[in-house]
This record gives sequence, C-alpha cells and structure tokens, in this order.
Amino acid sequence: MKNKSRIYKSGVFFDCEECGKLLRDCREHNTPVNTVCPHCGSVLNLVGIGNAIVQNAIWLRCEACLKLWMRRRGDLVETRPRSGFDKFG
Repeated sequence: MKNKSRIYKSGVFFDCEECGKLLRDCREHNTPVNTVCPHCGSVLNLVGIGNAIVQNAIWLRCEACLKLWMRRRGDLVETRPRSGFDKFG
C-alpha cells in the first residue's frame, strides 16, 4: 500500500513511499546505498530523496560519523542539512 500523505519539505521526501516510515528508519525498502563514507569509510544510508526542484539529488547519512552527503549528477559531496533534515533525516 502506497503512502498518500508523504513527509515532504523543500523539495525533499523523507519517508518511504511504500510503508510511510522515515527513510532513515526503513530497512525493509531502504537498503544502504553501495557507497562508503569518504570521511570514515562506513556505510551511507538513504535519508532523503529530492525531486526535480533539487535536480533529483539524494541525501545520505553515514552510520558511524553521522555526516550528511548529497549525491547529484554523479558527484558525492558533504553538505549541510537543508530544511527538515534535523527532524526527519
């Protein structure tokens, strides 16, 4: 069943479209991305999915050092949290 009332803020979805859980907490549908943290080498997990407004970027958080990374246009860069990341990402 698809979630009809999604958590969306500033061009970013923070919840799983399938089950409605926050992406950071959703292990059933949100598997770790095949990328390691450039800072510490740990696993990066998906925490936000952008739409066309943010050029379909995805946001990843490191399990170990908790740094936030953004992947857009094939590049992975460290980023500061946008609106909504403190609460949902």
